[in-house]
Amino acid sequence: MIYLKKAGKDIEKALRKREDVLTIEAPSYRGSKLEKYFRESVESSVFRSVDYINICDNPVGKVHIDPFLLGNILMDNFGVSPIAHLTCRNSTLSSIQKRLLGADAAGIKNLLVVSGDGGIGDYGNEFTPSYMSSRGIIDGIKNHLNEGRLMPDHSKRGFEGEEDLKTIENSTDFTVGGVIIPGRKNELRYTKNKIKNGVDFLQTQIVYDKDRIYSFIEELSREVDDCPPILMSVRPVSSFEEIRYIAENIPQVEVPDSLLKEMKRTDEIRDLSIDTVLDIFDFVKNRIKEDSLDVDVGLHIIPGDDHDLSESIVEEVKR
Repeated sequence: MIYLKKAGKDIEKALRKREDVLTIEAPSYRGSKLEKYFRESVESSVFRSVDYINICDNPVGKVHIDPFLLGNILMDNFGVSPIAHLTCRNSTLSSIQKRLLGADAAGIKNLLVVSGDGGIGDYGNEFTPSYMSSRGIIDGIKNHLNEGRLMPDHSKRGFEGEEDLKTIENSTDFTVGGVIIPGRKNELRYTKNKIKNGVDFLQTQIVYDKDRIYSFIEELSREVDDCPPILMSVRPVSSFEEIRYIAENIPQVEVPDSLLKEMKRTDEIRDLSIDTVLDIFDFVKNRIKEDSLDVDVGLHIIPGDDHDLSESIVEEVKR
């Protein structure tokens, strides 16, 4: 008898139920022997108490274990549904699609398509075709692989009428997410294009400014007919040095000066960090309700080394 794996739970459907969906980012692993990784990271109770685990694809351009394989192992061993990241950097259409076919066979349901960190990392000089973009890959998965054919070649070569020859044996069944970077120039236009290309859910870059993220969500919801669900990414911190590093070194993450000053003054930065995350989530949910916006939101936690912080946030949200 052939064993076929079960697929993970669909993140879009969960978010649209208007429940407080919680996801957490698993630490990336730069190796292949997973016993230590399980023991020191994902065996922490917080990774068992959330609804989904995000798994990055070569963050900051450094080689780590394949997120599709790791997601499959986590699903089998811990019973959680993964959201596997897929980066466009250092990839070709052939390499991406063979990985995606394997991911679909392994029961990976949810993808987050990201541009990736090019020009840095272990192989900063690797070539990425100019037509490889997150918007194009979202379109390729949703409107081609999920329809039983290969992605179109958006390079100058094009398909040249060969579409009918590029069918595959079956359609894939991916739920596809895209990234929002509030405050980035032309971000509303980028996001609308991702929605036009069929994106099922959106996930923000780390946010600390509740007014900025709500303003973006409000504007987006009024610009599109059916706004996809949105996961808001947050990063709790356990020290002022940690929040200062984030503010100074992580591109396109803006930490309000007022929050930096408050965190510098306090002796209870862990409690303040937890309160800040919960306040952002509650503020956005309440404003959406007050303004009668048809948008569903969830919370994505990017933990530091202190897993107790993330655990406290999960407990408060689930209370």
